[in-house]
Amino acid sequence: LIKATQCGNKLPTAGDDYDFYASYSSFQQFMQEAGDRLLSLNGALIRHLGLNCRWPLQSDAFDIDDRTDSLIDANDAILEKVDLLIDEAQGIKRNVEPMIPANSNQNYPKIASWNTKRDKVRAMAENFKFLHAKNIQRPQLQFKTKIDNSSSPFIPKLKCKPNALVPLPKEYMEDEQTARTDKFSSKVIKLDPEAEDDNVDGQESRHPYRYEIKHLQPMDWQLKSKKPMMYLPLDETPLNVITEKDELKDLLETLKSVTEFAVDLEHHSYRSYQGFVCLMQISTRDADYIVDTLALRSELWTLNEVFSDPKIIKILHGADSDIIWLQRDFAIYVVNMFDTGQAARLLQFPRFSLSYLLLKYCNVTANKGLQLADWRIRPLPQEMVQYAREDTHYLLYIFDVLTNELMNASTSVDLLKSNFDRSKKICLRTYEKPVFNKKSYLNLLYKHKGRFNHQQNYAFAKLYSWRDSVARDNDESANFVLPNHMLLQIAENLPREPQGILACCNPIPTLVRQYIGDIHQIIKKARERSINEVM
Repeated sequence: LIKATQCGNKLPTAGDDYDFYASYSSFQQFMQEAGDRLLSLNGALIRHLGLNCRWPLQSDAFDIDDRTDSLIDANDAILEKVDLLIDEAQGIKRNVEPMIPANSNQNYPKIASWNTKRDKVRAMAENFKFLHAKNIQRPQLQFKTKIDNSSSPFIPKLKCKPNALVPLPKEYMEDEQTARTDKFSSKVIKLDPEAEDDNVDGQESRHPYRYEIKHLQPMDWQLKSKKPMMYLPLDETPLNVITEKDELKDLLETLKSVTEFAVDLEHHSYRSYQGFVCLMQISTRDADYIVDTLALRSELWTLNEVFSDPKIIKILHGADSDIIWLQRDFAIYVVNMFDTGQAARLLQFPRFSLSYLLLKYCNVTANKGLQLADWRIRPLPQEMVQYAREDTHYLLYIFDVLTNELMNASTSVDLLKSNFDRSKKICLRTYEKPVFNKKSYLNLLYKHKGRFNHQQNYAFAKLYSWRDSVARDNDESANFVLPNHMLLQIAENLPREPQGILACCNPIPTLVRQYIGDIHQIIKKARERSINEVM
């Protein structure tokens, strides 16, 4: 394998006079035959894994996306098999019942779409390509409040502050922000009266609930062992899909009546500069809820009443991103959280993922096939609904078991209290908008192994800046505007004509074709500079 890789690296590339070598028919024939053989071998390997594959296609106009999807499916299948083998090597049995306390007589069957046979999973994977649909109307066009992609700092946007111990300054009330954004963009307003005396950064001191979180103490029952309450089978658990205001009000009243609930989010970032939450999953002991956050985006601030309630525990797994997404999109702030991912770390498990906890405690094998699904799709296919609800359905039971394990594992250190403190620290995180400066391009340039001269470096820096500006204006991700590898290709080759720029892109991004004139001007200016000129 190493020798094959070394030989492959010796083949000429675009930066090694490829066009010159390609002018020889013998070289063209060799590359064509070698490419066809590699496609055939890869296709045979993918079919060996039980996945649908039409490689090689007898056409030069092949579908790159189709082949990419095949590779992603193949990699998922390989990684899944590796996980299975690692579990077997570590002695994790896959055919045991879920962990149930000795004094519990409940014996629910294991019912989950994840818990299917491998051949069924493979068969389902073949039908999931439509979940990565290309032609979806952009949801942000329907948002009542336009997304702000400017460089001004993010300011908390609350209509009110429920469960407050200190009041929220008027400057941070949503209806005050339009007139006051410029006034407060260059300075920090302390929301916590004690923040002046603390060594905290400006972002944390802006947290509307910093005082409440810092002074939060766990309730007595939080630090005691508990009898794990077994989850209901999925087909016996009510599923409520929330798409209307009245349904959201009913959900809020339900959550007010419980002492804990599980939460997870599904996020989209490829067709948006900052990204946005597409779905919120909530589970109580009695029901699962799927909240359409695209349809109810402007109404979800009402849930802050329960998310900020210190008497209600919110159970999340790996909540670092979820915390700031809730702030950014819905003005929801979490007070009193139990992060099952942090609990797994404190217990020094071999892995900290939710899929590991599902397998360990519920004998449920996580289906990774929809991790890259496009959650903007409406209506949601049943497979995606099932996948989403399972992220929270078992989480309350896992919370119960982990609470007991943290208590049992505590010696000189109170691990349950440590998890409480770690979760508080995550809740104190605040959202920060992406910042661009003149040297932002250097991070990507350093990762590029090749060495650029001053013309190429100038072109790369200007293209990087152009890409960020276009992405902000059109609310698209930088990689959608111009992927990194294409950006490097253009900067390296410095094509003289627009057609040469387009030739560096395959497939050609929509906005590159639209702004080809601007890109061409950047390249022209780069070529006019001296190779030895310093930027």
